[in-house]
Amino acid sequence: MKIKDGVYTTGEIKGSYKDNVIFEQSLIIETEKGLLVLTGCSHPGIINILKKVKENFPDKNIFSIIGGFHLLDKKSSEIEFVADEFKKMGIKKVGPAHCSGRLAEEIFKKHYGEDFIKIESKQTIEI
Repeated sequence: MKIKDGVYTTGEIKGSYKDNVIFEQSLIIETEKGLLVLTGCSHPGIINILKKVKENFPDKNIFSIIGGFHLLDKKSSEIEFVADEFKKMGIKKVGPAHCSGRLAEEIFKKHYGEDFIKIESKQTIEI
């Protein structure tokens, strides 16, 4: 759904948290480098969210993703899988936040090096 020129929402995507069905939306911003996806907590699954973005923008590349990836309770092998999937999708920059967890931060930093964005409060990110 278009919010304004260059700014969209994924619309509601079904997820679950603590055995409850919940719906989340992510924000999509068109930039000169490609799409920037801003997530909340990614209860629908971060890969599912990105697939929805690609479905709605088949001719655009996802340049970066910033926000909660909901990987806090995941094993390193599961997080490695997600990082590998991001790479296969061509995502150039990542900024895992809050519910991603420290292990996810470490793994994404390893995979993305200088293209890893450390997310902190009161931070300004140039896109």
